[in-house]
Amino acid sequence: MKSQLNLFIVAFVVVVTTNAQSKLLDSIVTIHNNYVFDTTEDLFEQIDVDQLNRYDQSVFYYEKARCIINTTGDLKSSYPLLLEAKKLVPEDSLMLRFDINDELIYSNLSAAMNPIAPRELKKENLEIARLSGDPFHKLLWNNYDLSELLNNKDSIPKAISRLNESLGLAQQIGSESYENNVKANIALAYSDLEKIDSALYYFNQVLPYYEGKQDSVRLIGTYINLGTLHKEENNYILSIDYYKKALKISESSTLNENLSLIKRNLAEAYFLTGDSAKSAYHYNDYAQLNDSLASLRNMQTLAEFQTKYETAEKEIIIAQKEAANERMQKTSIFLGGLAVVLGLLGLGFYYSQKKKRIIAEQAESIEKQRADTLLKNQQLISIDAMISGQEQERQKVAQELHDDLGSTMTTIRLYFDNIKQNQSNATPSMFERTSDLLEEAYEKIRNMSHLKNQGIIASKGLIPAVESLANQITKSKRLNVEVIHYGLDKALDNSFELKIFRIIQELLNNVVKHADATNCFINLTSYDNQLNIMIEDDGKGFHYVPKPNSDGIGLYSIEQRINHMEGTFQVDSAIGRGTTINIDVPL
Repeated sequence: MKSQLNLFIVAFVVVVTTNAQSKLLDSIVTIHNNYVFDTTEDLFEQIDVDQLNRYDQSVFYYEKARCIINTTGDLKSSYPLLLEAKKLVPEDSLMLRFDINDELIYSNLSAAMNPIAPRELKKENLEIARLSGDPFHKLLWNNYDLSELLNNKDSIPKAISRLNESLGLAQQIGSESYENNVKANIALAYSDLEKIDSALYYFNQVLPYYEGKQDSVRLIGTYINLGTLHKEENNYILSIDYYKKALKISESSTLNENLSLIKRNLAEAYFLTGDSAKSAYHYNDYAQLNDSLASLRNMQTLAEFQTKYETAEKEIIIAQKEAANERMQKTSIFLGGLAVVLGLLGLGFYYSQKKKRIIAEQAESIEKQRADTLLKNQQLISIDAMISGQEQERQKVAQELHDDLGSTMTTIRLYFDNIKQNQSNATPSMFERTSDLLEEAYEKIRNMSHLKNQGIIASKGLIPAVESLANQITKSKRLNVEVIHYGLDKALDNSFELKIFRIIQELLNNVVKHADATNCFINLTSYDNQLNIMIEDDGKGFHYVPKPNSDGIGLYSIEQRINHMEGTFQVDSAIGRGTTINIDVPL
């Protein structure tokens, strides 16, 4: 009976111990999956590997290797642990096998240290990716031979094909980080092939992501690459701008390779622009940085030799002490009682459960706060959208009345003034034209009320619409309007044309009402995906001062519309010398 009780107590202790060890290991895995590695080193010391099953033993050695790699970078210490994990991992544990193989491939130091050929590991992981159907595994496998492919110019097209496949996989798993890193590698590949347009396209795609993440390392690299590509295209000003952005980030850390490289590139770019003074300034900085870096490397080499010598001596002393301590520890452990072991295990289990409960409560509280914040934000967005929609609708109606109908009514007024001043010479055609304009104004009001007004743009296009407007004003004999256009052979987006037409219509209306001009010229030019509009008159001119606080619908309103279209608006006018308005908007 007594022997059976003892066996029960031993079995109970083993079960409790195993469960506690497995839960502690699960905690380590959770922490590592959140990319935190500097807090788990002590936790490994609390685990007795012999108490774990074969699968958990494999996980233990794999996670310990990950901890070393991500804290000290000591591959010599981590590699044997990965080999042990590889030996213990069960055949049917596909995910764990893939992860262990993945670390072994990247931790491979030499053929002497690596009894498993990397080629065999890659082949095994390809088969696991096929069996699991996991796109993330396929994505990782795609990256294995990329460095080899990219280092050989003949195989770069194959690397680009592999990268495009990886891009699709990254988008499939929804990883924005992987997606942008793949795009950056595609840009580098196209850069090596001297396909500058393609390289610029992909670098410009990843730049907003790295800027949003404030990823200094990748930002510096992207800025340097963009600067170099623009330099190769002889766009030295833009090249210098990107180098300066990289320099601004790099200057926060002194004596680094990036700073030296940027200074050299800036010196070359300024030299190519003909600015020899700035070129000499940056080249002098580059030379000084190179000297400093060489001195620093020499000092580091001497320090490493000194450290190795001191470490060797210390290791001998430590080994002697450890041997004596080990003998004493074995004696102490042997004399320890079962009651003490059970007490410690119980206490450890209690604190482990308590800690988990606190963590769970904190997580629940954080999740509740996040949900409340999200709900409030959604409510605010809905209210803002409703108010914004109402305000835009009001502004649209006011703008239509002012721009379209206002211009027509101004022309009608010109005709009436002309008839009034020349009653004796008034011809039937003048009355007919005035009647036509009144009919046109009526139609505009009618169309506006049915929300169907797309103006003359919908039926004719921008240039015919502007020419028609110019002809109407010229026929009034109060102002001669001439339209000159170049490069606008293709039809533009209808909404874009309508916006441009309304702006020209309003500016012409201002010339008729306020300028006292005889002639007006409208120039429309398309170049480099830009539309330039220049409206000149020989009127009395004025002193233009923008009024940001004005609620009117004048020049400031037009300027705001141009700004909204990401364009520029300039007014050049003075008393007695007419007015020139220059507008640039992207197509």
